[in-house]
Amino acid sequence: MKTSIAAALAIAIALAGFSLTADAQQPAQQEQGASENGQPDMERLVEGVKTIAVDLEQNISAVMDALKGASNSREDGAKLLEQMQVSIEAVHGSLAEDGNIWTELTRAMEIWDGNRKSALEKSETNPAFDQIAEEWSLKIEQAGELRKQILTQRAESMAMLDQILSDREVVLAYYDLGQADRALEAMQTVSDNLGRMNDSMREIVDQTQVVAGPAISQ
Repeated sequence: MKTSIAAALAIAIALAGFSLTADAQQPAQQEQGASENGQPDMERLVEGVKTIAVDLEQNISAVMDALKGASNSREDGAKLLEQMQVSIEAVHGSLAEDGNIWTELTRAMEIWDGNRKSALEKSETNPAFDQIAEEWSLKIEQAGELRKQILTQRAESMAMLDQILSDREVVLAYYDLGQADRALEAMQTVSDNLGRMNDSMREIVDQTQVVAGPAISQ
């Protein structure tokens, strides 16, 4: 599974570079994420990430409840696998490079880089702007770390989806053999991975709040 994650992450990073180029060619679309003062709407970004995290927690809770009754029949097992797949796909889709979260984060980094360059220019006549430029650089670094976390989450979710699809027939075959306990073992592994995904999503929420920290003077 580690190999799948590494491969998926490499693909995600390559696509991210393409996404940045596409974003730069669509200024009209980027304006949708701006607040009235021309700065990125970080409150909306934070709320968007929190919504993804809350939805995931609720889905995991439902999966745990369903797992308890999945030993009853093959049909229950199949429904649980589908429920797990839908939960993972929801996170994967919400963090897509063409989604609102990624687009708004990319826009924020572009605006902050412009602010940093502006502060550096002003520092030529007013040294006080050196510190402001450094603060903008820090925010850009923090946003870069958030993007890495998002890419990792997407890579891991893709690997989990691949695992569910590859294990589905095996799990159902155990039911046909009357070995529901073996089927539950396989689904418990997916459930455990969902728990780790939940932990990673919480870290993304925390990092998003760091990125959206106090505004910096212009």
